[in-house]
Amino acid sequence: MSAWPETVLCDLLGTEHPIIQAPMAGMVTPALAAAVSYAGGLGSLGSATLSPEELRAEVEALRGESNRPFNANFFVHDAPLEDGQDEATMQRRLASYYNELGLGNVPGGECHCTYIWRGDAADRCCADAVGSKFTFRAAGAQHWPR
Repeated sequence: MSAWPETVLCDLLGTEHPIIQAPMAGMVTPALAAAVSYAGGLGSLGSATLSPEELRAEVEALRGESNRPFNANFFVHDAPLEDGQDEATMQRRLASYYNELGLGNVPGGECHCTYIWRGDAADRCCADAVGSKFTFRAAGAQHWPR
C-alpha cells in the first residue's frame, strides 16, 4: 500500500514515489540517476549535450546499475543563434548584480548544447538507447526576450 493518496503519476512512471530527479545536462551521472531509480523515484539523464553514441553509453551504464524506470531528457528546439547580441544583452542586464555582489565581470554565455535532438535519426537513437522506458522531451523557447 502506498503512502501517497494519489498514485496516478507513480502508476504512469512505474515508480514507488512521485519524485522525478532533475535531469541537469552535464551534471547528472548514470550512477546518480540509477540511485534515484533504485530508491523508488524516477532517475533522469540530462541528455541534451550528449551525442547519440554518448547517450547509448550513459544508458548502458545506468542499466548496469538499475533495472528500474528512468528518464532521458532532451532539448528539441532549434539551435540558438550566436550573433553576440543576446550575450551582450545578458551581460548588460546582469552587470549590476555582479557588481553589487562583488563577483567581477559577467561571464560569457556560451552554449553547451552540442547536439539538438530532432528528426528520424534522433528518434531511432532514442528507441534503441531508451527502449520502452519513459522518455521526456522538453521544448525550449524559440526566442529569448531582449
